[in-house]
Amino acid sequence: MVSAVLVLLAAVLAILLGVSEAGVALLGVLAWLVALAARVPALASAGRLRDPERSRTILAATSAVTDEGVRLAFVLVVVSGSASALWAGFGWALAELVFVVATQLAQFSWPIGRQAAVCRPESHRRSEQ
Repeated sequence: MVSAVLVLLAAVLAILLGVSEAGVALLGVLAWLVALAARVPALASAGRLRDPERSRTILAATSAVTDEGVRLAFVLVVVSGSASALWAGFGWALAELVFVVATQLAQFSWPIGRQAAVCRPESHRRSEQ
C-alpha cells in the first residue's frame, strides 16, 4: 500500500514540479516515513502502560524528539541548499498530511440503515411523515 502511494506521489510530483524538485520532495516523504518507523518502539512500549494520559505524554515527547532528530540528520546529510531544503520540507509536510487524512478517514463512518435513523434529530423524522 505504501509503495503504491509513493509511486503515485512520485508521478504526480514529477509532472507538476519537474524531476529534480520532485526527487527532493520524495526524499522528504521518505524521511518522514523513516521518522514514522522510528516511532514504533516508543508506540509499542507506551501502549503497554495502564495510564492513558501518561502514555500519550510519553508518546508525544518521543515522537517530537524522533521527528526532529530525523529531520536534522536528513537536512545535514542529504539536502544541500535552501531550495532543496524547501522542497524536502514540502515532501515531509505532504506525507504527514496524507497520513493524517488517511487516519481520519479510517476512523470516520457514515451512518447507514438503523444507525442513520437513530442519529437523525426528531424534527427530521416528523417532517418526513
